[in-house]
Amino acid sequence: MNLFNILKSQTYKKAKEIWGVELQIDVLIEELGELIVAISHYKRGRGNKEEILEEIVDVTIMNEQIRYMLKLSDCKFNTIMTEKLERTFRKLKEIENSYEKRHNNSNGES
Repeated sequence: MNLFNILKSQTYKKAKEIWGVELQIDVLIEELGELIVAISHYKRGRGNKEEILEEIVDVTIMNEQIRYMLKLSDCKFNTIMTEKLERTFRKLKEIENSYEKRHNNSNGES
């Protein structure tokens, strides 16, 4: 385990001991709201990418804390993420193929 992972593990363990799961779930909700605000500001020209990145990091930390506190398996998490990424990739390929087919048909190709 590298230093970064040791720091994360110790921090998440200490957060659970001191603040508990319920409070950290509330903090996750707050951080999600702050990310939404940062993205909204960026879309309206009032924010920047750095603010979005900061909020993504905060949400990621809280997300990992909750996964740690609720003992949600990393293996299961990675399996579900892989399934969802594969599903999204298949959809994108279907859309891409549909566009290509329409483009070829509009050019008189079959």
